[in-house]
Amino acid sequence: ALDSDGAELIRCDIVDNGTGFEGGGVYSEADLTLIECLVEGNTAAVSGAGVMAFLGHFRLDSCLIHDNEAVAFGAGVYASGLASVEIVNTTISGNRLASDFGGGVGAYIDGNASGRLVGCTATGNTGSPGAGILLLNSPTVSVEASIVSGNMSTTGPSDLIGLSFAPIPSAGFNVVGVSSFFTSVATDVFATDPLLAPLAFNGGRTM
Repeated sequence: ALDSDGAELIRCDIVDNGTGFEGGGVYSEADLTLIECLVEGNTAAVSGAGVMAFLGHFRLDSCLIHDNEAVAFGAGVYASGLASVEIVNTTISGNRLASDFGGGVGAYIDGNASGRLVGCTATGNTGSPGAGILLLNSPTVSVEASIVSGNMSTTGPSDLIGLSFAPIPSAGFNVVGVSSFFTSVATDVFATDPLLAPLAFNGGRTM
């Protein structure tokens, strides 16, 4: 758990942790940056199995968020009430919810002042609506040059969900599967099969 001063984690493995409440891998109430980190196999009895971030500024850069399991929201990432959120060149895959309610299995992003998702891949996450990414009350968090497709939902749109009064803005060049309240632009492509190869080590720090 992190509070007050915040932290920057570089090339860390945050693996196989668990909690009876929230934030199985990392729980933060301050500025938090993860760079080239592996967040895998963590569990939470409620939400935010991989990373749970409140308050301050939150940034993921070149990370793998994989195979985490929660019950309600954000098995991979739960980010809420932040001054800003930035997820860059990060893969969010294979995360799951252990119930049929909740949402935002890969990433649940709620009530953040500003931010962006750039060069990310969210695929292979399974659970309730917004199995890929669920953005609520975050109308200035944009999605750019990202793949959000190939996620599996028990009910509702499976990949990318906003709200009717706070749709998700596109900054272009995305591949999106099944979405709701996503304001696309001409350079976006809608495809339910992104033709991705399985996760593998290809010479980088993470898969």
